[in-house]
Amino acid sequence: MGLSSFRWLAGLVLFSFHTGCVTSHYDRTEDFRFSWKVGDVRGAAEQAADLARNGPKRDRLLYHLEEGATRRAAGDGPGSIAALSSAEREYEKWFGAITRLKFDCRRSSHPLSDRRNGNLTRVVSTN
Repeated sequence: MGLSSFRWLAGLVLFSFHTGCVTSHYDRTEDFRFSWKVGDVRGAAEQAADLARNGPKRDRLLYHLEEGATRRAAGDGPGSIAALSSAEREYEKWFGAITRLKFDCRRSSHPLSDRRNGNLTRVVSTN
């Protein structure tokens, strides 16, 4: 075996050891997706919470969003709000503060509005 073949083989072995330790997003979320598919939303929420706590930092925003959505589907309103608040904090770490929009939906008092259908006017303001 020549020197170039040895280097190639050594590189291949090192590469296989290096990639063997890395898990993909697909592998990490397999339990979460399985629980969701079989209808175990509480289990899926716990899996998402575990991923949000222990997953890679680059994916935690996604995991917090998934946790918030699954907790809402499970009927856990306070848990959903807490998870989505964590997602908001994670978003602010990566992208900066969120511009807050305030929506105020009320009946239009404009003279040209179609009052028969009860149209609503949306007032948007930033705070």
